[in-house]
Amino acid sequence: MITDIIFDFFGTLVDYSEKWDSTDTNTSYEYFCSLGFNIKKQEFTKSFDDCFADLTKEAIENKTEFHMYELGKYFFKNISTTQLAT
Repeated sequence: MITDIIFDFFGTLVDYSEKWDSTDTNTSYEYFCSLGFNIKKQEFTKSFDDCFADLTKEAIENKTEFHMYELGKYFFKNISTTQLAT
C-alpha cells in the first residue's frame, strides 16, 4: 500500500532558476521601498541572499528545513535595524 507521495517541484513541475531575482522587476523590493525603506536594489538582493545562506547553513547543520516565513522575518530583522526610513 502506498503511504507517501513525494513531489519534486523545482525544475520538474515548476520552472526553477538558480538566480531568485532573475527578472527586471522585483515586486518584493518595490514593496519594501513603498514602505519607506531606503535601500538600493543591489543591497536588498545581497541581504536576502545572505539571509538565505545563513538559514540554509543552519538547516544543513540541524538537518531541518526552514519555512519562507522564517526567512522573511530574518530578512526583515536584518534590514530594518539600519534601513528603516524616518
